[in-house]
Amino acid sequence: MESDEVWHRRYLAEIGDGREKPSPIPWMDFFLDSMKLDRHRGEILARRVLQMTATLLEDSLSATQELILSGDVDTLQYQIGREKGRSGSKFELSKQKSILQWSAMIGPDMLDAILKESYTEGKLKGKTDVFNAETQQWLNEGDVVTGMTAFHFALLAEDRSMLKKLIEYGINVDARDKYFATAFDYARLLEILPSQMKPLPSIKVWNSDHSRVHEATIQEIEDLLSIQFCRSSICSYEYIEELMFSGITIDPDLDFRKKYHKMMYASTGDENLILGHINSNVGYGVFAARDFEAGDFIVRYNGHISSAELVKGRSYCMQSGIEGVVLDAKRHRNLGGMINHSEHPNAEAQCIFDRGSEQAIITALTKIPMGTQILIDYSKNFWSKKNVKAMQLENLETVPPLNVVAQDSTLGLQKMSLQEAVDGKMEVE
Repeated sequence: MESDEVWHRRYLAEIGDGREKPSPIPWMDFFLDSMKLDRHRGEILARRVLQMTATLLEDSLSATQELILSGDVDTLQYQIGREKGRSGSKFELSKQKSILQWSAMIGPDMLDAILKESYTEGKLKGKTDVFNAETQQWLNEGDVVTGMTAFHFALLAEDRSMLKKLIEYGINVDARDKYFATAFDYARLLEILPSQMKPLPSIKVWNSDHSRVHEATIQEIEDLLSIQFCRSSICSYEYIEELMFSGITIDPDLDFRKKYHKMMYASTGDENLILGHINSNVGYGVFAARDFEAGDFIVRYNGHISSAELVKGRSYCMQSGIEGVVLDAKRHRNLGGMINHSEHPNAEAQCIFDRGSEQAIITALTKIPMGTQILIDYSKNFWSKKNVKAMQLENLETVPPLNVVAQDSTLGLQKMSLQEAVDGKMEVE
């Protein structure tokens, strides 16, 4: 189990909300108490995951696996005792695939019924020294399909008591699954933990009345555009289900990771962009606040990851590598979701699957001077006949660059009607 000081540092890195910890409470408990866990919501997901698992694996489950998925602790204990009496040796539960993960979604009694078969001596006290080395290794193994550990499953079930028990048993809370995600990565996707991206105090906005860039607060931007500004993408619980049963194989794409991985988590890129109003038909566009070279990281494309069936309209959607899943930036977005279309783009969208979800970024195709509008190609599949007519496919690359000069933060947010503030992408039926 990690020391109290390690959990203190983890709290500062993951949450760091400035609250003072009551002195008698260990930092690990304070960390868990600070997570926005919703046990009822977690129980619904756990029940659906276990039911779906039982249905999909119905013909291949062992009797032990069936009992665990059904949540029948008493019968499981009886069967274990019977097997031990029949064979005269220890019942090797570690040969039963994924049972530790499933038990972490069911409850402490089921987990203890399994683990007590593997501790070496004494009572089950939640200390690593009561487990033999083989069991300690098994505790940190991942599920055969997802690579998720019991800690991942307990987090998705939003079960604080189970999370604490597993931590006390010495589980590795930083283990990554087959989707390059820790349990805490899923906590951020589900907004159980806050984003690790540094919050921006303001967004640069072009004030055409004064031909100046000024700073607008995030709240002003959210109110004006009726959006929730996202420092990183979030997801629905339906997405978690889709992911767990997708069977998707992730391409590690080492070249992409080497070039962009650090910078895409160091900054959203929004601080290097300017939001500018183009006209009442298009709405807004995004302009470069500095020079970009070809291949440079410009900005993340953040949004809400969900089942496509739940999304009304696809005007801000990026397709995911998982069938039936989209990254939707209509209501949840950053400036990446404000970039307009062009058949002659100066930037492009690139995606990599990391930390449990599709991570989309915008990179420069060519040199982009400061003040130039950032444009990407939405592809022909995006445009319906209705939208082509409505948008008339305006030649946005002819929009003149902003004459960007030194910022004047004293200028207020340019007032405009809500009609003028309508985003520059039309709804796709």
